[in-house]
Amino acid sequence: MLSTSDIRQGRILIVDDKPANVLLLQGMLHRAGYVSLTSTMDPHAVSELHRNNRYDLWGDVVNTASRMESHGVAGRIQVTDATRRRLSERFLFEERGKIAVKGKGEMRTWFVKGRNGSAEFDAAPLN
Repeated sequence: MLSTSDIRQGRILIVDDKPANVLLLQGMLHRAGYVSLTSTMDPHAVSELHRNNRYDLWGDVVNTASRMESHGVAGRIQVTDATRRRLSERFLFEERGKIAVKGKGEMRTWFVKGRNGSAEFDAAPLN
């Protein structure tokens, strides 16, 4: 069985797009005795950090991605409105509309239809 000391030696990766959230979490975890904290606000850095350090991923972004999957439609890729805005130059989207998301309230969501500027693919559900 792991001791409290062993648990506090675990590597923790904090990922958020808001500096205040990162600082708050760093402070809370440091005061709780965790010693190996890494943080980033760069979404591109997460994959590399995770690959090199094998973190468990937690946080609002992970929770939102989980909700998109659990509230999704089989065979379709569903994204939030914020994700659609960031990817709108590279991909085509079909509006799904607002859905009730546990812990988030109503969220406007979209289905990915294909790449922008290339042959469009139909991401309709598979039968």
